[in-house]
Amino acid sequence: MADVDFLSLTIPDHMRSTTFPDQNVSVPSLLLLRLPSQTVADPPPLHEYFSKDDPHHESPYPYHLCTHTIPTPGVVQCLLNEAPCAKAAGARSIRYAHTDAEQRLPFWVLTFWLEVHALLNSQRKWSRAETFLTKRESNLVACTFRASLDRLCWSDSTRGFSDFAPIHDLANFASREWLSDTNLNMMLDIIDGAGKDAVSNHVFQQTYFVAVLLIAYQERAKGTYLSSRETQCLRTAADGLFQGCYETLGFPCNINGNHWTALVVSATDHKVRYRDSLGAAVPDSLKDAVNWWLSHHTHTPLDWDTLDITSQEDPYSCGLFAINALSHYILPSKFPLLSPLLHDTDTARVHFGNMIIERHVSLSIRVSITFLCLISACFAAIRACTSRVSVDAKTAVAAIIATGTGITVTITITVTATFSSTFSCTTH
Repeated sequence: MADVDFLSLTIPDHMRSTTFPDQNVSVPSLLLLRLPSQTVADPPPLHEYFSKDDPHHESPYPYHLCTHTIPTPGVVQCLLNEAPCAKAAGARSIRYAHTDAEQRLPFWVLTFWLEVHALLNSQRKWSRAETFLTKRESNLVACTFRASLDRLCWSDSTRGFSDFAPIHDLANFASREWLSDTNLNMMLDIIDGAGKDAVSNHVFQQTYFVAVLLIAYQERAKGTYLSSRETQCLRTAADGLFQGCYETLGFPCNINGNHWTALVVSATDHKVRYRDSLGAAVPDSLKDAVNWWLSHHTHTPLDWDTLDITSQEDPYSCGLFAINALSHYILPSKFPLLSPLLHDTDTARVHFGNMIIERHVSLSIRVSITFLCLISACFAAIRACTSRVSVDAKTAVAAIIATGTGITVTITITVTATFSSTFSCTTH
C-alpha cells in the first residue's frame, strides 16, 4: 500500500460509502443508524495512538470502525494536531489505544472519528426532539413537526434564511433547550415575512448586531467609528432610521452570553425601549454603548422606556420572549404576548419550528424544480448548437441564465468540433 493511502487524513470514497449514511437520508432514518459510541475510559497518552508499523489489511476496517468505541472529541482534536509531528517522527498508522484492540488503521481514521462525533451530536439533538414530541402526541403542532422530519435530510443546511445553520439546529425548537443565535435569526426572518406591510416600517437586526456595537464602544478611543469597515452595519442601520427609511429599529441583545433581551429604537418619538423577561434593568455597558452609537447620528437625545414582554418563569424561554416582544411591538394584533405557561411556550417554539421547516422545504422544492428545468434547457441548447456548428468550427458556446426563487444559476455549454460537449454551472 502506498504511503499516500494511509498517511492521508482523507477518508477514501469507498470506505465513506460503507460506513457513513447517504447524504439524502431523512432525519428519522438517521436516528435508526447504529454508530460507534464514545469511550468512557480515561484517555491514554497521545503517543500511544501512533504506531510506526503499517496499517493492517483493509478488509476488516468496516467492522472495527463500526464496533469499537471512539476517543472523546477533545482527544481526537489533539491527535489531529499531533498528526504532522507524528508522521515526521515515523508514525505509519493509528491504534485504538483507548481499547484492547490491536487493530492498526490508516491516519484517516482520525477524520472518521471526528465526523462520527458530528453524527452523534446530530443524533443526540434529534433523539431529544423525538422524545419531546412523543410526549406531546395529542398536540397538533407537535404532530406536525414530527411528521415534517421525514422531509428533512440529516446533512442539509437551512435554506431561505439570512443566517446559515445545519439542519439539526432546528431540533432546538422541539425541546426546552436555550435557543441559539441562529435560531433567533430564523425567527426574525419568519416575522419579517409574516408582518409584510407593517414590517416595512421596521427593521430587525440579527443577534450579531449588539456584539459588533459593544466591541465598537469598547474601542471608541481609536476614533474609527465613522470610517471603519467593521462598524459599517451600525452606521447603515442608524442612518436609515434617522433619515426616514424606516420608523423603528429592533434587535435581540445577548446578556453575559447566556440570556436574551429585546431592544427597540424609535425615530418617531425618540425613545429606546428595552425589556428583560427576567425583570432586570438594562446593563450599564449596553445602555452606554447604545447612547454613544446613536449620538453619532442624531443631535436629539433619546429617552429610555420599557418594552412589553412576557415575564419568564423558566430558565430557557428568554429567546422566545425576546423575539415575541419585538414582533408584538410592531404588530400587536398579529403577535400577542405569549403566555408564560410551560405548555404554551412549548407550543409556541414548536410552531416557530414548523414555519421554519416549511420555508426550508418549500425553497428546497423550488430549487430542485429550477435545476430540473435548467438541465432540460442544457440539452436543448446542446442540440441547437450542434445543429449549427461545422466540422472545422472550433467551439460554439451557449449561455443560459435562469433567475428565480432568489437564486441565479448560470450554465455555460461548450460544444467542440467533434460534437462532444461540456457544461459548467455556478449559483449565486
